[in-house]
Amino acid sequence: MKKILSFLLSFIFCMLFSERAFSEFLFSPTIVVIDAPAGMGATSVEISNPMNKPVRLQLSLGEWDMDKDGRIIATEKEQEQITQYIKITPMQFTLLPDQKRKVRIACSLPFDVENKEYKLFLKMLEISADRKEFSSNNKQYRMGLNVNKEMQVGTYIRKGPESSLYANIKFKDFEVKKNKDDSGKLKFSYNFKYENEGNIHKRKKVGARFFDAQGNVFWETKELGSFIVVPTPKDSSIKYGNTVYFPDEEKFSKASEIQFVFIDKSVRESDSVEKLDDNIFSERIKIVSTNE
Repeated sequence: MKKILSFLLSFIFCMLFSERAFSEFLFSPTIVVIDAPAGMGATSVEISNPMNKPVRLQLSLGEWDMDKDGRIIATEKEQEQITQYIKITPMQFTLLPDQKRKVRIACSLPFDVENKEYKLFLKMLEISADRKEFSSNNKQYRMGLNVNKEMQVGTYIRKGPESSLYANIKFKDFEVKKNKDDSGKLKFSYNFKYENEGNIHKRKKVGARFFDAQGNVFWETKELGSFIVVPTPKDSSIKYGNTVYFPDEEKFSKASEIQFVFIDKSVRESDSVEKLDDNIFSERIKIVSTNE
């Protein structure tokens, strides 16, 4: 039994599939990966409080997947969830202003659990001990914990030998536009779809080559964005897009075509090595000007 998390769809999409920072708490790394070839593995994450007040956090894990239409769904039956084999230490604690805390996440998966990458989200709730009274059926009740803020962080557990874990990624349906925003600044907006028929996610940086009307390359970059390519159900795809601004408007106003390059990043946030030999290049895409 599964249910659509419609009320959290856009929020979880940003947290799981992109690499954006969360303003209330600082979390490192922003993506958690646990290698557990034989079912056992562990890692530590660091949570810090940049605010000028103490915060009390409560941590838990949930498992998510996608349906055939690429929508985020969550496993509802507890006995089907892999989270029962994962332990978070500590699960609840208080952080003073500017204080940091290490949290350990350890898994011990049964031998007969399928070899694949399990997609989870680490949920952090900021809670308070304020006592709120309310009445029901002429009885008075007290509620001891209140949830103030909530965030999710993409968490992945990889079980099985490395040879059984792979990504099979295809990009398609590219669209690129250039126009000026309300303040008159030149901007480029792009989007595309991807399919990943493998069983693990990949982190990708978006780069590009820009061509003028004569077909000459006048600029290259590796910094047009970054995102997470998660496995997708068969015959479904996920859409990704971004908008970028360039300081030299005169230079980029002549851009006629673009060729995207997708740079394969390490799953380890501390590892900045880019595997240039694994890059995936698109065909040259025409840039459409929408306000000429």
